[in-house]
Amino acid sequence: MTALDTCEAQPAAAIERRREQDRALTIAVLGRKGGSGKSTTAFNLAGSFVHRGLRCLLIDFDSQASISALFFADVKRNVIQPGQGTRNQMTTQSIGARLVDVALGIEDLIRRVGPGLDILPGDRSIESVSDALKDNPTGPHRLRRLLQGRTAQYDVVIIDTMPTLGYSQLSAMFAGDVAVVPTRLADHDTNALGSLLALHDEQVEYGFRPAPVVAIVPADYKGEESHQRTRLARLRKTYGELVTDPIPHSALIDRAFNDGIPASITAPETPVARAYQLLADRLLPREVPS
Repeated sequence: MTALDTCEAQPAAAIERRREQDRALTIAVLGRKGGSGKSTTAFNLAGSFVHRGLRCLLIDFDSQASISALFFADVKRNVIQPGQGTRNQMTTQSIGARLVDVALGIEDLIRRVGPGLDILPGDRSIESVSDALKDNPTGPHRLRRLLQGRTAQYDVVIIDTMPTLGYSQLSAMFAGDVAVVPTRLADHDTNALGSLLALHDEQVEYGFRPAPVVAIVPADYKGEESHQRTRLARLRKTYGELVTDPIPHSALIDRAFNDGIPASITAPETPVARAYQLLADRLLPREVPS
């Protein structure tokens, strides 16, 4: 038994309007660079919602499947190869196969990991299907289609993504209601942030409707270091109110991730857990677009 098993649900009136709309608030967690804090943000943000008594689906849309591997030993074996198209091959138990044939749904792939928290596992099929659909203009829109009508039992859906520009990032942009972008405060990280936001703006320019970026989240922040404070000030000067309060550096983050229990559940009174709770608060008041 883990802390997830003993977390008591606390009714959250703020989410009732979304339940009435029969759909979840869907949050895309974006980032084109590995190590930016993307998966830990998705994981601990999910924990913050669960801690409030909300029902959360965490979609591991990353072929590295780092979140899924915390709970399931078999996820990385699910692979479909580009060009495979028989009915048999399309019913492979992987998220990639469901993107090839969205009518198959996702319900049987979702796994419970604790009260209030389910995971749709990722695996290498995400890479395979991105290649298989590279010439298909519907490719980046299929995740949104796959989720339609299938997440009403949740209050919040969070989509983690691959740390590269391309299929995974675009799919999450088009599937999400809002987008969150974690970043560390090194020059190469903020450069990667700029290129991701440029990709987002390009989609808008060409008439698409990606999820609006509502939060840039400085991750692993070491406020005692002057260069970190300087870079945070520079980030705020560039992006203004989009930049949230930073997530402080803490050994608890790696420990919570490796243990498979979000910090908001294991240590809700710590500064790092409170930072994720503030991020959750920032997202919850927003209305889901009709």
